[in-house]
Amino acid sequence: MTNREPPEHPHDSPFEQVRALPPTEKFRLALRADRTVRAILLRDTDPRTLFYLCQNPHLTLEDVLQIAKDPRILADTVGAIMRAPQWIGREEIRCALIRNPKTPLVSALRLLSALTPGALRALAKSQSVRRQIKHAALKLVVEGHP
Repeated sequence: MTNREPPEHPHDSPFEQVRALPPTEKFRLALRADRTVRAILLRDTDPRTLFYLCQNPHLTLEDVLQIAKDPRILADTVGAIMRAPQWIGREEIRCALIRNPKTPLVSALRLLSALTPGALRALAKSQSVRRQIKHAALKLVVEGHP
């Protein structure tokens, strides 16, 4: 087996092959998976898989956005995204993390100051974000945060 592809079983689909792997093999595979295998691993039921996918140098913006929105995200995965300048520099990633109820509140509040006024207004009006985030976003809007 290579680091990029699941083991070959002629009668199994790639999805079935990846699903049958033990967790440690999925984690190793996630580090270098190609687009097809990443798509499968993004749906894995073990939230630790998302953390290992964040270490994959071939991740796309769409992959990271899907991870940031995932309700199974772990605090370590949020931290990995926040430490990656190429991802946390994107407003859509910051907004997805802020809106995700699994993002630690301290992290979500810290991200608010990096949003544009339009994104802050949208959060302040949203019914689907935590109360503390909504109030902090509203406060920044009222204060005229740039």
